[in-house]
Parts: sequence; structure tokens; C-alpha cells
Amino acid sequence: MLCTVGLFVAGAAFPAWASAHLAQMAHSVSLMVRQTAASLKSLDTLLEADQQFYVILSLRTCPQGRPLLPCRSPEYMVGRSEDHSVVVLDLPSGSPESLYPAWYRPVGEFDFPSFLQMFLISIGCSEVHVYNTMDGALLVPYQAVVQRSQWNTLASRFDAAWKVHKTAYRKLNSSKHAPTISEGRSPRFAEVADDAMDNPPALSLSSLISVHNTFIEVEDGDLDADEPEWCRNKSV
Repeated sequence: MLCTVGLFVAGAAFPAWASAHLAQMAHSVSLMVRQTAASLKSLDTLLEADQQFYVILSLRTCPQGRPLLPCRSPEYMVGRSEDHSVVVLDLPSGSPESLYPAWYRPVGEFDFPSFLQMFLISIGCSEVHVYNTMDGALLVPYQAVVQRSQWNTLASRFDAAWKVHKTAYRKLNSSKHAPTISEGRSPRFAEVADDAMDNPPALSLSSLISVHNTFIEVEDGDLDADEPEWCRNKSV
């Protein structure tokens, strides 16, 4: 279950120092709503139906690093045979596998949902959405969620591409094993600390509050005998 709490205020009426406290309040309200919904007797039935609506996918067995992506421009790979992050396969022409002759290893931070989304786009399934959360909670990095009806529709195309991927992975890494993707029975959630929400960082008010038309007390110097004593205030 996904619970979203929104606070809408005008920019001029929203002081910067209140951001952390309002974020904490929104988090507390979201948690309260989720706990209330979890206590409803009908929720189990709804969750069971929801689990049939989505399929949980798990990435397993990556002995030689992250999986590969098909290159949508195979001609880009020509002349890069010495590059250890790319591989070009000699596949039978006219076969479904021949659509994916060139593969490369992506760089940067990795998580399975982002990788799977890029993989599906590369094989022409950009209409499929991949999610990294379920029931409002963040999944572990090696699990992803896809709508079951969409997954069933693209199954044959995906299986053909993933079969070629295994061949490319083994060739690139000189390995007998390759990553596998399987349907998980239950989601596994990442451990996300609530410290950032429960204990918002302290902000320096002096750096956030503008000071205007403030008076300070300035003492005069030595006075003449006939001059009365008084303090003059000057504004800054």
C-alpha cells in the first residue's frame, strides 16, 4: 500500500527553517495511515488480490559482475573488440536472437529495477513500468515489481533476449554461469532508517532569518558638562 501525504503552501508563506519539521510531520501522518489501514480486517483480502496483480522479480547469480544491456546501435560496437566492457556475437541471421548481437556492461550505480527498465526499453518494451517499491516500502536492490499482465505479454520477447544475454555474459567474462531472473514468492524490503525523518537536522536560524529595521543601542562618547545624558538608538 502506497500512502502519499502532500502539504501545499504558497512559497512566500513557507519559511526554509520549517522544511525539516514539515517533512517529519508528513512522514508521521503517512505512518499513522498505514498502521490504521493494516488493522482493517478486509486488508488481507485486498493485499492478496494486489499480489496477483503484480509479479515480483529477483536477480540472482552474478558471478562476474553486473549483467549486460543490448546495444540498440550495433554499428557502434564495430572496432571495439579490445574493449573489455563490450561483446559482439555471431548469431544466425533471421532468428529472434539475431536482433541482439551486441552487448555492453553499463557503468555507474546499479540496482535491478533501473537495470530492468533499461533492458526492456532496449528490446522495445518501453511501455512497461518497473517499480522498486511495494506496499509503500522500498525493495532490496536485487528485486523489482512489474504489472503481471504486462509481464505475461512480453514474456516471449524477454525470454529470447535474456537467452542471448546469457551467451554474451559467458563470452565476455569467460564464465560458465550467467545471471538469472526468477519470480519471487514474497517481497524483501530494504532496511531504511527513519532517523532522518524522526530527527531532522538542526538548522541555524541566524542563517535563515532576515533582520530588518532592528535597533541597536550605541553609547555616546564623553559628554560636556552642560549636555544631558541620554542614549541614542540607531537602526540598521
